[in-house]
This record gives sequence, structure tokens and C-alpha cells, in this order.
Amino acid sequence: MKLPADRWRKNALRFAMLIPGLLVTGSLAKEPGHLARVPTTLAEPKRKLFRDYDSDAKAARNLSGAACFEDGRCLVVADEMVAVQELELQIDGPTPSYRAGTHFGDLFKTICADFSKGKKCDEVDLEGIDLQGGSVLITGSMGNRRGSGKKDKARWFLAQFDIDPSGKPVEGSLLIQSRRKLLRSAFEQHAQIDDYLEKPLQCDGMNIEGLARLGDDIYFGLRSPALREEGVAMLVRSPMSLLDAKKKSEVPDTELIRLVFRDEDGPLKNTGIRALEPLGERLLIATGDTRVSAARGKKSKKRVAEACSSLLKDGETPNTSNDPDRPRIWIWDPRSDAPPAEIARLAGAYGDQKLEGIAVIGEAGGRVDLLLVIDDPGKDAAALALLSQISVPAP
Repeated sequence: MKLPADRWRKNALRFAMLIPGLLVTGSLAKEPGHLARVPTTLAEPKRKLFRDYDSDAKAARNLSGAACFEDGRCLVVADEMVAVQELELQIDGPTPSYRAGTHFGDLFKTICADFSKGKKCDEVDLEGIDLQGGSVLITGSMGNRRGSGKKDKARWFLAQFDIDPSGKPVEGSLLIQSRRKLLRSAFEQHAQIDDYLEKPLQCDGMNIEGLARLGDDIYFGLRSPALREEGVAMLVRSPMSLLDAKKKSEVPDTELIRLVFRDEDGPLKNTGIRALEPLGERLLIATGDTRVSAARGKKSKKRVAEACSSLLKDGETPNTSNDPDRPRIWIWDPRSDAPPAEIARLAGAYGDQKLEGIAVIGEAGGRVDLLLVIDDPGKDAAALALLSQISVPAP
């Protein structure tokens, strides 16, 4: 949702007034003052997200991505589900909030068996969403289950569908690529990824968390693998024709892009990509810690150890940690050789949260206004929040 310029300026000013010192928040966190930002929490409505699809409404706290239309509606996806949820931002009142709308779980029922290769499909781990006009693109994580380390064919998919002006999916528009071997071949072209396909995240197994389109190209943002000691995270760029491939010879050549993320102390170690969002011909990139908690339970520990046997470091899984996350936002131009430029660090109650999605909801005067998606937020944070007046350098 790119708000009209005068409405955006009005709301941006009001957001700044909601939290004193929003534009100078260095005192709220040990971060450079010009980068630290405290998001504005969006109040949760009585009708929770995914309530019709998930009776316990657990998904409402496990969101993993967002994209917005120009009219105030947004789409969000949740971890470990087969549904897309519409919501409407309500940011004109005294308390910014949102209204839960239609969910599109039914859209996938008829092809659910294709996802899971079984009789039912309870989850495909939706991790990224991109919206261009009325065309929606979503991706699975294409990685193993996080807790158990199990392989999961259902997470290997890429899908596109259209939404009409009323917000309903266009019948017959669903295009899905769920052939695991074909999707694998888009990534195994690259030696730095090939060894980590279908490996547990605890030993740097491939896991997609970011998705964006620029022109006719799809960008997949990888949480893992990463060159963790060097502050290098990776993207894979693929032509859209990947969606149409029917056999391996039709899988297009893809490009591996290595990006170095640096702050005032040098390379930012253990950095993975957590979300992507187009901004003109550039990409906004959300990053966080690439590491995860160690496997729990005897069976899971044994499974992860066996799957990671060739990738262990000193007998230990190398990509594990219980350290808090460090959510940051960057701008990067694929047409330039310059590295990503940091534009914001979440602070306050959001300074250690898992930032899983970003969507532009306003742009004017070299500043952007963002909808943030937080996975499993802490006590004083929320699943959805606003970040206002973030300065973005000119291309």
C-alpha cells in the first residue's frame, strides 16, 4: 500500500508524535542514534488473523511475511500453514490497528495433495510473499523442519495467483511449481548452496525467508547457508520461467549473489536474510541472526546429528545459538556494485525480536513508512507494527 503523498505525510507526522523522540531514539538502545527506531505497535483486533482457518489463532503470532496493495489492504502469510490472510490497516484513528479480512486457505485445498504428496497438507511453511499489481507470489522455505531437522517435500514450492479488485482470487489463475527436483536444480547450480540442500538449519541447511520480484526476476533471500564469519548472506536470482518448468532442462540458469553486511564494528557475523521488499528498482532487506536453537529430544538430536555428520564443526552443529535476534533493515541496488546500506535498527521492545517481513506502506521525500511482521513476538511487542519516516539514500 503506497498511500497518497499528503495522507502519508499526515500519518507519518502522527506516528512520530505517538512516540516522543521517535526520530532520535539512540537513548532507548545502545545503537547509533540515526539508525535506532522504535516501532509503533498495531493493536490486535478482536477478530484475530487466521481465526477461520486456525481455530486456536496460534498463526496470528507466527506471521512470516507481508505485502500491501495501494488501497490500504495487505496480505500476510504465516509459518507452517497453507493460507494467505488479508487485512486492512486502520491507521487514521487514535490507536493504529488493523481489521482481519478474507483468508485464502481454500485456494489451496484442491492442490494440497500436490504440495504434500499425500492425502492432506496441514502445512507448507509459507515464508515469503510478493505483490505486484494484482499478482501474488508466495514461496515455501524449501528447507527442513526447524525443530526436528526432518526433510519435508511439502516445503518445496513456489506459487503465483491473481486477485481481482474486490480481493478475491481469480479462478484459474493459480500457477504452482512443486516439483522438488526442479526447484532443487535452481539452487544446486551453486557449490556454496549445493552441500546444504535438505540439511537441518542447525548445520547451515538452506532455508528461504525472503522473496521479491524485480522486473522478470525472482529474488530468493536465504537465511541460511551464509558465510557467517564474514558477514555474508546470499540471494539467488531466478527468471520467472522457473514457475513454468516441466522438466530439468527447462529450469533456467540462476545467479548466486553474495552480499556483505557491515556495521560500525566491521562485518556483521551470523547474518541471514529474513525478508525482502521491492522499493522501485532496489530491494529493502531485513536481516537477523542466521542461527537457531539446538535440536531437542533424543530422536531429533540423533536425526540432526546424522544429517549434519559431514558438516559438523568440532563435533558440534555450527549454526546454533540462543542469542537474541538483531533485526536490521538495509537498502540494496542490484544494478550497483555497492554493498547494502543500513537504514534502520529496531529498538525498544522490538530490539531483539524476529523480524520476518517488511512491506512499504508509504513513500515520500526520501523516506519510507513500513509495515513490520514479527514472528512469535515477546511480551511487550506485537505481531504487526509500523516503522515510520525511515530515511532512504537516493539511488
